[in-house]
Amino acid sequence: MARLARETCHPGHELEVQNMTWRPTKFLLEGELDNSKPGRVTGWLRFAGLEGTVTVNLKGDFDRDIRGARIVLRGRYSGKPLEAEDEMEGFAQCQTGVVGNITAGLVPQAYAPYPYIEWLSDSNDRVVLMPEAEHVTVISTVSAPAEPDRRQLRGAVVRRTELPALNASGLFQGRQTEGRYGV
Repeated sequence: MARLARETCHPGHELEVQNMTWRPTKFLLEGELDNSKPGRVTGWLRFAGLEGTVTVNLKGDFDRDIRGARIVLRGRYSGKPLEAEDEMEGFAQCQTGVVGNITAGLVPQAYAPYPYIEWLSDSNDRVVLMPEAEHVTVISTVSAPAEPDRRQLRGAVVRRTELPALNASGLFQGRQTEGRYGV
């Protein structure tokens, strides 16, 4: 069933949204997605069969293997131009919505051991790209947070599964009091 949606990149322009999953990986030529701002994924993609670039502005973050990073995508379409135009017809030039799973398949794997890019589009419902690993380049990553010092841990709620790690690091020196651990 289709629904009408307003395309946020072009106010006043309405699109008919098909409830289906778009899988345009075959038509991906190049692009870049950036999660350097927490809670936001922005960028652009270029596909065979579409004129110009597709802008991407999504709420959410990459999965933990590349959270905070910028990724570059590349692909190659060797099919017929008319096939690409037919398949990409109706794909919005402005993709807004919510991140589903975006991973490069690196350790630690939160979703899949291979590159997987998924979002829920305001204009096109679900969009999934599954490029080959050699077509995804992670440009930058956020360095791991420094170990917290004792002052940061004081009064913090700690899950039971974290206790062995805290004990091993010498940071846990206390007793349980009302679900909190003193340090």
